[in-house]
Formats: sequence, structure tokens, C-alpha cells
Amino acid sequence: MVSTWKDYLGLSKVSGKTWRIGTYRHKWVQANHDEEGEIIVPDEFEGHKILGIADGEYLETDELLTSDYVDFSASQIKKAKTFCSASGWSDLADFERAFLRAVSELKPNIPLTKYVEFKGRPVLRTGYNTNPSYSGAAELGIFQAPTVTEIWAWDSEVGAECVVSISGNPDLKSLVNAVAKDERFVGPIDFESLQIKGMSQSDGVMLALAWDGDESSKAAAKLLTLFPAEYISKVLGKGGLSAVDMLQIGAQVLEIANELEVAIDDINRIFIPVSFDEEAVLKSMTDAVRRIAANQRRRETLYTTQIKPFSAAIENMVVAFLKGKPKRYYPGSGYVVPPAGGTSLRKFLTDYAKKNKTLPTGKVTIIYDKGEFGSPRGSFDVDLDVLAKG
Repeated sequence: MVSTWKDYLGLSKVSGKTWRIGTYRHKWVQANHDEEGEIIVPDEFEGHKILGIADGEYLETDELLTSDYVDFSASQIKKAKTFCSASGWSDLADFERAFLRAVSELKPNIPLTKYVEFKGRPVLRTGYNTNPSYSGAAELGIFQAPTVTEIWAWDSEVGAECVVSISGNPDLKSLVNAVAKDERFVGPIDFESLQIKGMSQSDGVMLALAWDGDESSKAAAKLLTLFPAEYISKVLGKGGLSAVDMLQIGAQVLEIANELEVAIDDINRIFIPVSFDEEAVLKSMTDAVRRIAANQRRRETLYTTQIKPFSAAIENMVVAFLKGKPKRYYPGSGYVVPPAGGTSLRKFLTDYAKKNKTLPTGKVTIIYDKGEFGSPRGSFDVDLDVLAKG
């Protein structure tokens, strides 16, 4: 029988300035058998968890052992990489990504632009001010590996870290949205000092807008991703609008969106402007907001029209259902809330009436999800004919 096992590339700290990188394997121990010849599988062995049975006669523990390794210091990264090449690890598809993470543990304060692994890759660099008495620098980098894309952040206060991992090779829109949504990227970006490496001017400005902590910048970035790539380069490319221009446009768009109660994330289509100056781009984006608002009003009007004939009956049935049921306190707040089930019953009746243009009758089971005043997912039975009588 041929034995098989998994090898792992591991990094550990040996002493204050010494690190070890090596090929590790889980420790195997000889298994014991019971009276019937079955292998006894304990939960632990000498303080280590048992992962399972290996080769039919051994127990595999979670203890990692290595006899193939090299010790090195933070100034000897090349030595570690030479070991990985000689051991065959560097031939694996995601090696560069894994090694980058290892290096970031050794030298967390090094900017991304100083990493060999980020050479030629997209990196944004800017200055920032956290308060009047302190200023620093920050970088955002995109590392694309064969199976995953990582978005890294570095600043002179906390160092480098991988913040977001996205499967595959996402498009620019996905990268912009990931940066805009993750609070760990939020920061006041100095657009005047912005440096863009490894990507086009227009793509870099879009990412920088998403990176900025101002919601106006993020709104502008998200809406820009709705333009075809060739138009984005016209808006933000050489001779086009600056990041500051887009920040001002974003502020005006966001103000209108808030007034009309439109979420920027709900906008998924935008008309191409007739020209690419500030006024035309602003009009294109605000028109998109107004179009969503108009669609929402039409849906609300249609919904109201469909439900209005049944609204009184629905409320009467909900009131009848809640009659005599004890009120509750919202978890952790002390606020009194209606008895359980009313919201789910109203939703069921409303959805049914909208779909069937009539109200349901007889005995039904109402299924509710977690979230109604902290209640778990479940169901309850009601007799709608009884409720209709009040």
C-alpha cells in the first residue's frame, strides 16, 4: 500500500528576529484497537486534536512537524524564497500570493510599492491627514492570482494587510464596489498627491474615489462604473475631469438622491452623456437618480392601487389576530413592541392579495423568518375565516 499525506508551507517565528519557513506535515501516531479490532479514535493525543485516521492504522493529529526548513531574518527574504523554489513550492499557482502574506508578517511597515510581489501591479499612493498635527501616507494595491484577487491596504500608522479577497479575476466595477463598501478602506484621501501605478489614469481615479472616506466620492465611483470603459477613460483620462471634480459631482448627486430617497446602489443603468465635461456628467448621473425615483413612485402607486381594496380587511384581520396577545419588549432595549406574528400575517395577506387580487380563506400556515423583533425562523397556524369575522 502506498502512503499519502498533505504537505503544507508554513511560517513561524523562532525568536525575536529569526523566522522559519518550511514544509510541514501533520504528525501521525500509531492507533490502538478495541477488543473487536476497531480503531479507537480519541478526541486528543498529548494535547493535540485528532483529525482522523491515516493509512488505515494511524491517527492524524493537528500537530505540525517539519524537518525541511530554513531559518532567516527579515533582511534575508531572498533566502526564504530560494528555499521555496528548491522545494517546489514556487511552482504552485498561488505561491506568490501566499509568499506575499508571509512577507507582510515579517515587514508590516513596508509600503506595497516596496514589495517585489507588487512590482508592475496596480497600486495607488496618497497622503492623508488624520488630524491637524499628524500626516502620513497610504497605499492601496490589487494583487491578482490565478484563483483569487486580493485588495491590500497599507498606511504608515498600521502597516500592510490584505483586506478583501475576491474569487477569480473580478472586473473593475467589482473592485470599486468592494473598496467602497469595506469600512477598513475608509480614509481621507489627498487627491492632489495621488499617484497611480500599474493601471490607467481613469481606473486609478475611480478606485481612489471608492477608497476615499467621503460618501460623495464613493457615490461618484459607483456611478462611474456604469459607464462603458471607453467612456470612463474620456471622463477621467488626460484632459478630463479630476478626482476633485468628481467629488463635487458626487456631492450634488448624493444630495438629490437623499432628497428623493434613492439608494445609489439601486442605480444599475446610466445614460451616456452627450459630452464629457462636468455639467454633462452631472446631468447624466442626476437623471439616473430621478429615473429610479420615478420608477419607485410608479411601483408604489401600482402597489397601492392593487392593495387598496383589501387594506381595511387586512388590518382588521391583523387586529383580530393580535387581540389578547401579550406585548413584548425588544431585546436589549426595553421598548414595547407589538405581539409576535402580526407583521408576518400582514405580509402574507398583502402578498397574496397582490398576486391573486383576492384575500385567502380557510386555515393556513404562516412562515416567518428570523428578524421580526428577534424571533427565530418558524411558523404558526391561523384560521382566516375566524379572523375575517373579527
